[in-house]
Amino acid sequence: MYGLLEYEAPRKGKKFLKIFFIVLLSFLVIFFLTVFFMDKYKKENIVRVQEVANSNVELSNTDISIETANSSQNTSSTNNNSDTLENNNPNMSESMTEQNINSNTSENTSDENKDSDISTNTSEEINTSNTSNDVVSEGTPVDVPSSNETSTLSEEQYNNIIHIYKNSEQKTVYLTFDDGPSKNITPLILDLLDKENIKATFFLLGTNVESNPEIVKREYSGGHYIANHGYSHKYSEIYANTDTILNDYLLCEQAIKNALNNQNFSTNVYRFPGGSSGGKYNDIKLAGKEVLKQNNIAYLDWNALTYDAEGTPTHESILENLRKTVGNKETVVLLMHDSSSKILTYETLSEVISFFKENGYTFKTLYDTLSR
Repeated sequence: MYGLLEYEAPRKGKKFLKIFFIVLLSFLVIFFLTVFFMDKYKKENIVRVQEVANSNVELSNTDISIETANSSQNTSSTNNNSDTLENNNPNMSESMTEQNINSNTSENTSDENKDSDISTNTSEEINTSNTSNDVVSEGTPVDVPSSNETSTLSEEQYNNIIHIYKNSEQKTVYLTFDDGPSKNITPLILDLLDKENIKATFFLLGTNVESNPEIVKREYSGGHYIANHGYSHKYSEIYANTDTILNDYLLCEQAIKNALNNQNFSTNVYRFPGGSSGGKYNDIKLAGKEVLKQNNIAYLDWNALTYDAEGTPTHESILENLRKTVGNKETVVLLMHDSSSKILTYETLSEVISFFKENGYTFKTLYDTLSR
């Protein structure tokens, strides 16, 4: 028996080695075949890429030839039309009663929210400029009042702006909306304004402009005035120093230029986030006004508001705040908001408009201020 076991063991070992070498050989054959076909496939792809690249070069050279020919024919007409895109914006300023317009911006801290609560009624005079004939979509120009076709303000226009609350010969209201545009609220407000045939002024937030350029185009092409509310609405960043205030304006300005497809566009009017005075940043804001003036940028606050961004407003509270803050004012700059959470602003807007109509107010925008 012992001898039989010794005989079977070598036989099993030889069989195992035979199977092992067969498997190993099969693996090596598969491996080398795979490498061979992959190499062939790579070479074919390289040839295809080279063929495509060569064809693109040929097309590019053809296009260059065509563009060169066309440009030589169109140079004179292009030069004649190059000045028609520049815009002129009416701008105005006056420090008025402030409230917290920052509660609808989740990025602001509690200190920043407190900063916008307190303000004094002061009269600030500031320098200004204008906007006009912008391209709002694919190079299509939109007409705006002819009085806005100058690149700088006349002395008369300047005085009309800085005395906006003082020179009205009739009861006047400027509807202004901050912190937009938003996808869900701004179009509803625009639809209602179109229905009522009323134009408003929109103080746009740069980050929202970048997200909703088509709505910006609609606002502008609809005859509404586009103004600047800064880029971030982050108080600690905006009010770090006077340079950061100017930078906040410029960032938003560039976003609007991009949205309107016109690098010549300029709002030249800024609404300070939280208002132009009051709170712990008051000294920076005061110095910032001078920096804006040096750069020919006006600022505009408000003298009435609905408190639609304060706490948890209701339909009734919005209308009550409207009546209280308007009072007996002859000229009203009304603060409202069109950010994404402000559905109540839209739902009460029809009654807000009715209030002003019933009390004999005429609706105007900053465009009208320039043409007086």
